[in-house]
Amino acid sequence: ATCNSKAAAAAAASKFPLAPQVGYLIERKDFEVEWDNNAEDLLADMEFSPEDKEEDINLKVRVLEIYNSKLDAREKRKKFVLERGLLQKPESNNGNNRSKEEKEIEQNLRIWARFHSEEEHRSLVEGLIEERMVRKQIEQLQAQV
Repeated sequence: ATCNSKAAAAAAASKFPLAPQVGYLIERKDFEVEWDNNAEDLLADMEFSPEDKEEDINLKVRVLEIYNSKLDAREKRKKFVLERGLLQKPESNNGNNRSKEEKEIEQNLRIWARFHSEEEHRSLVEGLIEERMVRKQIEQLQAQV
């Protein structure tokens, strides 16, 4: 059993080579430092007691709802990182043939990736790179005239 678990750990480590640098704990499928890492502080000293007034109970329930929304947001971000392969090294053919300017466009657009699917983001990046190439060609043709 130990041999199998070591082999599984090695396979997971090879799947996520950047995990140690960003604090991703492969065995736990969790990050060492989570998004909104102090969210649990809201609940640390909270207790429900039979003597609580209705308004106190309502306030505590609202705090629990806020905490749950933070957990949902945390899970959404973790899922995004895993689904988009952000713990993996970029593919060797994806970007090595790009110019410095194209890589810069791609890098500048990374912050917008969370607002649409991976395919839509890739399409956006390619479209803007193509637009930049066309603009350069236009500038070159105008300079010749």
